[in-house]
Amino acid sequence: MEFRKYYRTDSYADTARRHYRWLQQLDSGVRLPVLLGQDGTALLFEHLEGHAVEPDDMRSAAIVLGKLHAAAHREHLSSARLDRPFVVSNELTVADFLTPRRSLSSQVRRFRALPVALYKDANVRNFVVQPTGIAVIDFDELTLAPFGYDLAKLIVSCAMTHGHFGRTRVRSALDGYNSELPASLKCPEDRLRQYATLQHLLTAPYQGRHGYRYSWLDVDSWR
Repeated sequence: MEFRKYYRTDSYADTARRHYRWLQQLDSGVRLPVLLGQDGTALLFEHLEGHAVEPDDMRSAAIVLGKLHAAAHREHLSSARLDRPFVVSNELTVADFLTPRRSLSSQVRRFRALPVALYKDANVRNFVVQPTGIAVIDFDELTLAPFGYDLAKLIVSCAMTHGHFGRTRVRSALDGYNSELPASLKCPEDRLRQYATLQHLLTAPYQGRHGYRYSWLDVDSWR
């Protein structure tokens, strides 16, 4: 069986394919679906059975993110800067962190000197939880980001989808994520919470759509 992911144009599909190829080539140990081909504006992937991340899956998903981010930094991004696009190869340049978030310019600028990982929109629906582990799917959005920023998206999207799940799960997810990183790259909890505030501002317009049933203001899981 195959799964077709459609894009607005051939160019968007090409960009997603290049994102996928880069992540697929990292030595991360993270499972991605097999890309079977491209048909115009669609990418054809193997179909993966499973479910999206739920609160009980948070730690496992966070570990997967940590593996992916650590590999990207180790193999490519150690010399990257958050305020500049990064050239991975002749085929791929990853967007910087600041420009796509210009609406939050004053809030995100203070992070520009931090070590660089990536953001791939780690909302709960961009993972497939299987008996053998968790696979990462959906490669539309990819930018540079500080360590922990993508984890904050996972936390905020999980709470906005499933409701409040408490600080214990947040801390367990952060511990799992940090367990995959060297000491110099670990994300402290206070910074993760700052990222969650930013993720709320960017995700709030989608409340009531795409499975986001709750407002982060009501289900903030640090409360």
